[in-house]
Amino acid sequence: MPIGPAGVTQRIIYRTKAGGSVFLYVGVLADNISTTFLDTQPDSALGRPPQTTSTIGALAGDTSLLVKASGPFPPQGWIKADSQLVRYSGVSAPTWETTTLTGIPSSGSGAILGAIAGGVTVLTSPLLTGVTGLTAPLVEGDSVHLWVVRNNLASQTSLALKEGGDGVHEFLIRDDTLDSVAACTARGDAELVLFATPQLTVTYATRDRKTHSGLIVTLALPAPENIVAALNILDVTIDQIDLADGLFPHYTVQASNVKFSLDDLLRHVVLA
Repeated sequence: MPIGPAGVTQRIIYRTKAGGSVFLYVGVLADNISTTFLDTQPDSALGRPPQTTSTIGALAGDTSLLVKASGPFPPQGWIKADSQLVRYSGVSAPTWETTTLTGIPSSGSGAILGAIAGGVTVLTSPLLTGVTGLTAPLVEGDSVHLWVVRNNLASQTSLALKEGGDGVHEFLIRDDTLDSVAACTARGDAELVLFATPQLTVTYATRDRKTHSGLIVTLALPAPENIVAALNILDVTIDQIDLADGLFPHYTVQASNVKFSLDDLLRHVVLA
C-alpha cells in the first residue's frame, strides 16, 4: 500500500467484489506508515462505496470516528459534531494527534446519520454514567437535577435508641442555585450542623444580672428528665426593675441547642 502525502492520518481501502466493477469499503490503515494490509473480508461484508465529499473518517452508519485530537476523551459518552449528537462506547488507538472513538451504533439514537465534513469541530457532551431505573425516556433539553444524600450517623444512632427503627429522619432541600456535587454537599452538611440533633428549648427565670443573649448555659436536670446539655441563650425579657433596694431585675430566658438565623445561613452555606 502506498503512503500518502504529509498530513495524512489514515488511508481508507476499497475493492470490488469478485468479477465486479464497483469499489466498496474494506477497511482502514489508521496511520501513514504501514505499507501492507491483510484483506480477510468476504464479498458479503464489504461496505459503502467511496465518497466524493471530504470527511474526517465518518459517514452515515459508520461505527467509529477518527478525531484529530489527542483527547482526553471519557471511556464512553456523547460527542457533538456540527448538529449531530453521536454516542460512543470505547476509545482506541490514541496518539499524540488523533483519537478513534469506537462502538458507535450503526443506526438509531446516537448513530452517525450524515457525513461529518472535514474541519467540523467535535465537542464532548455532558454525560451521567451508572444511571439505572429509568421508567420514561429522556428528551434532549430535559432538566437533570443532582441528588446528593448526607447523613449524620451519630444522630441516627441516638434517635434509634430513643424511638426505635433506624433513626433516619429525611428532609428534602430543593435549591436550583446549587450547580455541583460539592455545593450540594456543603448545603446538606450545613443543614446537619444546625438540625442533626433534636431541638431542645427551655424557658427559665433568674435574677442573674450577667444573663444576656448569646451566652452559653449548661442545663443539668436529674431524673426523670435526665437531660444534660449546653444551650445558647436566644432571647431575654427583663422586668421587675427597681422593685426593692438590692433586688436585681427579673430575667425570663429562652435557650436552645439550635440557633438559626440569616447569619448562620450565610456562614454555613455561602462561606462553606
